[in-house]
Amino acid sequence: MALHFSEQEFARRRQALEARVKASGLDGMLLFRQESMYWLSGYDTFGYVFFQCLVVTADGDMKLITRAPDLRQAQNTSNIADIRVWVDKHGSTPHDDLRELLDEMGLKQKRLGVEYEAYGLTGRSAMRLNTALRLL
Repeated sequence: MALHFSEQEFARRRQALEARVKASGLDGMLLFRQESMYWLSGYDTFGYVFFQCLVVTADGDMKLITRAPDLRQAQNTSNIADIRVWVDKHGSTPHDDLRELLDEMGLKQKRLGVEYEAYGLTGRSAMRLNTALRLL
């Protein structure tokens, strides 16, 4: 599937976010809103009500963590090269998977912006996210 915008447009958007992240004194952003993911990468999914996060560092590195059912959509509708999958089952802990990804990306004990107002980040999920981030 072709992306809806050119690579140049996506690069311009990524650079705008990088500049905003740096100007805010942050090392990265955790994006949970489908609209943000679409704007930045083209990722278009019906799974927006489930936990998924696009991690963007201040230097523009992007990694997505999403559910297995959304993997193909992420691969086919976005320019995200590194897509990680968490297993959606009773008792699953995608927040811990995200924490491990952040550690791998060198974001341990770094300043991160969090996009809390998102359908897939319910109050309970946000509390679990905060706990996972405190352990980072």
